[in-house]
Amino acid sequence: MDLNEIIVLYSAGELSGYEVKERINALGIAQTESGRAAESASLWTLQDELPATQPDRSLLHGEALSLFQKILLTTDGTVTDLISLYKGEAIKVDIIDQEIVFADAPTYLQCGKEALLLKRIVLLKGPSGSHVYAESIFVIERLSERIRERLLETNLPIGLLWKEERLESHREILTYYIEREEKVSALLGQPAGSDLLSRTYLIHNRQSVLGAITEKFPLTSFR
Repeated sequence: MDLNEIIVLYSAGELSGYEVKERINALGIAQTESGRAAESASLWTLQDELPATQPDRSLLHGEALSLFQKILLTTDGTVTDLISLYKGEAIKVDIIDQEIVFADAPTYLQCGKEALLLKRIVLLKGPSGSHVYAESIFVIERLSERIRERLLETNLPIGLLWKEERLESHREILTYYIEREEKVSALLGQPAGSDLLSRTYLIHNRQSVLGAITEKFPLTSFR
């Protein structure tokens, strides 16, 4: 039984929550780089509630940020394409952690108490280095079968997959601000104590929330 069959049976009420968990575990759908499991667990920030911090709109005024950094914080498009154009290089996904769980869904996903969720922590990187740290959580049942398969079988950015599928979606930007996170800085090849630009947004398709994403990149990048 593959993932799509599990989803169909669960949606039809033919599998209980316990049976879904058993079958997901049997599939062994998880990708965690050796030695990074504990690290990825401590990195995760998309919890039951989204960050309460309001967008720091002062960042958009003055000269503290470059024009390109302001665009990255506020764009309704995929940052992968923007960074690829800016750097003049292909961008790939380095998966730090990826798993499918059947668990209580965060309220902001608006999908009831329990759901099949895809959780990912990745780096967007190119030949010149790591550019963006991103963590995401998606409602599996709201993704197309093709997107589900390609997310699990390839290292392509999800924004690119949606673009290829011509999915009509928009990003609701919830917050952006400057923070310091030592472990994320290390993953991005930055010194401890480095400032990071961070943004969190929901992805909507028609009346549904597909998921939430937090992206972080060094304040010293894209100047």
